[in-house]
Amino acid sequence: TATPCHSRQSAAHALVELYNYLMQPEGVAGSTAPESCASHEPSCSVEGVGLSIAGGEVAGGTQEDTLDFAAAGGVGCAAGVTAAAASPTDAAAAAAAAAATATATAAASSAAAAAAAAEAEAEEGENRRPGRAFAEQDPNTAEWRAHRKHVFVLSNAGKPIYTRYGADDKLATLMGVMQALVSFIQDEGTAGAGEAGKNVIRSLHTAAGLKVVFLLKGPIILVVATRTDESEAQLTMQLAYVYSQMLSVLTLSQLTRIFEQRTNFDLRRLLEGTEKIIDALLDRMEHDPSFMLAAVRCLQLAGAARERVNAVLQSCRCPELVFAVMIARGQLVTMLRPKKHALYPSDIHLLCNLVAASNSFQSAESWLPICLPAFNSKGYLHAHVSYIDEESEVCLLLISTQKDVFFELSGCRSRIIDQLVAQNVFDAIIDAVGHAGYTVAQTGIGDLRHFIYKSRNAAQFTSPQFSGQPFATEEAQRRLFRRYQYLYTRMHSHGVPLKVDFVVGKTETFLGWVTGSFELYATFGPMVTKSSAINAANRLLRWIKQREDSVFILNPPMYT
Repeated sequence: TATPCHSRQSAAHALVELYNYLMQPEGVAGSTAPESCASHEPSCSVEGVGLSIAGGEVAGGTQEDTLDFAAAGGVGCAAGVTAAAASPTDAAAAAAAAAATATATAAASSAAAAAAAAEAEAEEGENRRPGRAFAEQDPNTAEWRAHRKHVFVLSNAGKPIYTRYGADDKLATLMGVMQALVSFIQDEGTAGAGEAGKNVIRSLHTAAGLKVVFLLKGPIILVVATRTDESEAQLTMQLAYVYSQMLSVLTLSQLTRIFEQRTNFDLRRLLEGTEKIIDALLDRMEHDPSFMLAAVRCLQLAGAARERVNAVLQSCRCPELVFAVMIARGQLVTMLRPKKHALYPSDIHLLCNLVAASNSFQSAESWLPICLPAFNSKGYLHAHVSYIDEESEVCLLLISTQKDVFFELSGCRSRIIDQLVAQNVFDAIIDAVGHAGYTVAQTGIGDLRHFIYKSRNAAQFTSPQFSGQPFATEEAQRRLFRRYQYLYTRMHSHGVPLKVDFVVGKTETFLGWVTGSFELYATFGPMVTKSSAINAANRLLRWIKQREDSVFILNPPMYT
């Protein structure tokens, strides 16, 4: 399953196999295929397939067709085909030669494939991951295919590493198909062009609504297959976060060294126990705007109270401490950092996800090595993690570059708690956590239904809590989030980025507004005009300005 595919015909067949596996229920009752594919027979061909590579986009036909990879910008095209033109005879000869090469390669690697299969079968029993939802779901059932978004991680050798749904050992064949597609695109790009002409597969789109996005990171291949309407850029971002979550456990240096020494290494052994954290990360990205905005949500806390918290962290800092991060229900309370160094939003997202996904931190003070990839992907920091309240709502992370300072940081934690109580600010934090935040009704803007506001200078955002109709259900909230993703994609298009965008839908209208200092995404009723929406947005900006010291961290504590 991990043998590279060297002919266009084989790549086309691999493409069809991937499509059929993900989209076709093979006669299983209860399939929930999308409406656009509901009338397809299980053996239907792939029509209208679009394959996007790093040099351009190509379209394929039915499963009997070969794929014509037409790369732009001087990148090598399909074997025997030039960017300008090629005769049918030459193309046929090239395809025949490529097919012969594929046959020879398959024969030469049959022993290796058999050995790999035997090894996988021997390890099947020890690669189970008990306790995860859907971990043992059979990928041959309609229930498995009914999930609207699948995520797969595999190595360049085709070894399964992670799958969001189902047992990864049962998906070895499917991941082998994915690896074959990646290999074929790379081989086609390097034919006669050298290493500099290597192509990289980016995405695959079908007329039936399936979208498959690839992200290649060194020896790791990440794939998302979905029937949602999220953009390719958003799906790529989600895969990048999955990769960063893996690096937080391994570091880039360790990951690179492992696969340099053994290309077919089974990475699941080192990532055992972290699957739940990756699951939680993917679940959060389904509804949390933080990832899309590359910003952090702050706990709504009175400005004076937050300043006292900042003062406590600064006064209690010990020499071993580098960062102090206080988190409450996935929201940032405050963060102490060196003046010349900062934690990026993506690293804070990983910390928030780690805390939320791990119940073990609630029982005792914990000490763990962690890599924060945006800060330094090549090495570990060491974190003292603990909750400072009885209800396990407020988590304090004390981070150091030294691996043997647990007791020093534990003493620092005790001093921080004592000072928070002495300064009468501990109760203010607990009250803010228990408070649901604000609602859109408090803005006093009648036609406004919801909004997201991001301070670009601070990389922080705020939005109201959902309260009642029309977003009372999780499904309605998910639909709204998808609309925000659509609006965000339009505003940040690589081709024609927009400053102001007004979108009229069936049940709502949406306003996007991007400036050098802020981004605003607002939802209004269906009858609101563009001019009315802009007037309402200006009122909203004034309302946020009056409360910015409570919804944002305006003066984060720093030390030299």
